[in-house]
Amino acid sequence: MPVTKSAIKAHKQSLTKRSRNKHFVALYKETLKKFERAIAVGAADVGEILSHLQSAIDTLVKKNVLHANTAARRKSAHAKTLAKMGSALAPVSVAKAPKAPKAAPAKKAVAKTETEATPEKTVAPKKAPAKKAK
Repeated sequence: MPVTKSAIKAHKQSLTKRSRNKHFVALYKETLKKFERAIAVGAADVGEILSHLQSAIDTLVKKNVLHANTAARRKSAHAKTLAKMGSALAPVSVAKAPKAPKAAPAKKAVAKTETEATPEKTVAPKKAPAKKAK
């Protein structure tokens, strides 16, 4: 048991952080189990589940629960697992083809008459500079 005030406060903080970390780790583990089940069954939405799994890993990094290199290693391992299952289960985001640029619509030439012409802009006169008070 902590004795000093600072030790008591540090203990409270560690309990709060532990609770928060357990919550995010539980979400990650839940998504990981869902991903493993989907691969075992050969579900069609495995790519989408992988996306959620990688998002959960990124959240752990953001919350300082996982180191960035550990997260990268885990994400890579999960992607390799999916790749081993075959190209039929590959995530949709990886298989997207680049979009072709859209052609701009042709502009029609319109002749303006004198009445349709834009009016000339009027320039407002400049104000004289303010006099300095002595």
